[in-house]
Amino acid sequence: MIGGGFVCPSCRTPLGIDLGFIIENPVCQCPSCEAIMSFEYNEKIAKEYRKTLKEIENIKSSFSI
Repeated sequence: MIGGGFVCPSCRTPLGIDLGFIIENPVCQCPSCEAIMSFEYNEKIAKEYRKTLKEIENIKSSFSI
């Protein structure tokens, strides 16, 4: 998992989220303390991330039986 070390800035509870989750859900709530978090990201990087994931899936499917 990329970025699996994200913790809530308020209560320090591990969130178990990754970069993909943040890109798809830029605003989320901590399940422990209910703090609202808003993550900002660069759209250019997000597009590159999605493109790379798609390329990885294409490569994986080319090796599937």
